[in-house]
Amino acid sequence: MRALFSKVALGGLLFAAACLPVSAAIETDPQALHAMMQQAYDEGTAHGWSFADETYYQSAVFATGRAYSLFDHDNPNYPSVAAITLDIAAALHYDPLLNNDASEWWVREAAVYIAAHDLQRAAAAQVLLARLDRFDSGSQSAAQIADDDAVQNIASFHGDAWARVDRVIADLRAYRYSGDEKYARLALQEAAQSSFPLIHLPDVASEALYDYAQTIKMNVQSDPLAHANAIEVLRRRDATPLLQEIGHVTAVSHRFHLSITAPADEYFGPTKMSVLGIHNAIHDIDAHLRVGWGSQLAQKGVDLATALDELHRVYPRDFELPRLLASAAEVIMRIPSPEAQAGATSLRRILLVEYPDSVQARALLTPPSASSHE
Repeated sequence: MRALFSKVALGGLLFAAACLPVSAAIETDPQALHAMMQQAYDEGTAHGWSFADETYYQSAVFATGRAYSLFDHDNPNYPSVAAITLDIAAALHYDPLLNNDASEWWVREAAVYIAAHDLQRAAAAQVLLARLDRFDSGSQSAAQIADDDAVQNIASFHGDAWARVDRVIADLRAYRYSGDEKYARLALQEAAQSSFPLIHLPDVASEALYDYAQTIKMNVQSDPLAHANAIEVLRRRDATPLLQEIGHVTAVSHRFHLSITAPADEYFGPTKMSVLGIHNAIHDIDAHLRVGWGSQLAQKGVDLATALDELHRVYPRDFELPRLLASAAEVIMRIPSPEAQAGATSLRRILLVEYPDSVQARALLTPPSASSHE
């Protein structure tokens, strides 16, 4: 399958990107990321645009768009990158729960921009924005959208193995997010098929899948189809030695890596907090709440939430983010202020949707045991 995005838009970018040096600060350098986007495009063209190529390119496009938005918004390449963002988000049925790029804010920004400035794509932009709004209407709606999107990708890419892996990941996340066992059983059903590449499942998904399968297998009152699928998944796992190894696979959508950690001398939010400052603010708010402070902390809570949101936009792969998001959301939610609690809700959503496989997100979204629903 060839890439379903604008070659005209990309073509307008190539000359500019080819003339730019690659900066060492790649995670925040639009020029360097633009060059990597071109490289991802060239690789996809050479390979014939498999699902893996498309998702790799999507990650590169999103990273480039984020960088232009944050650091060079007036660059003449911004409109073209926004257009490509819209095109590939539509082609890959972009879904915040399934995607691993922590880029929902950029996808929304690109769609809003295109809706206002590109008559040819305006309708598609409005469709994408409506889907994202539906995603926000509740966990059950979000879970169903995630499964629907994954199924459409399998169809679009003619049963591609990585697209099928993404569906299992999507359904396991949908189960955790909504608590509805329907999605865990869909994951079992997909994974039980003899042609499904269990070996490609990343470790977090494998652990969740096998744990659920074991629970269903041990429950004599389980749905017969789910029980049979659970037994088959576990049989296939036990018959494949490589599946006993930890870290045997890297998810396809993680081929494109950004920075691992934010520099200590960068500052975020209206009060210019460093990462250390964010840590200190969490502890400071918690300490003051424990001695009876309440709504006096409202602005501090809002400022902390804003700083963390900005940190996640600039350094979405910072390894400390899930822990910081969870800790900040917990303390800010205790502030008796609608504005502060709205900030806490926003941080919690970022954690649960954009970092769903983190320890912190999984701790917040541990569904009831499978047996309790039988």
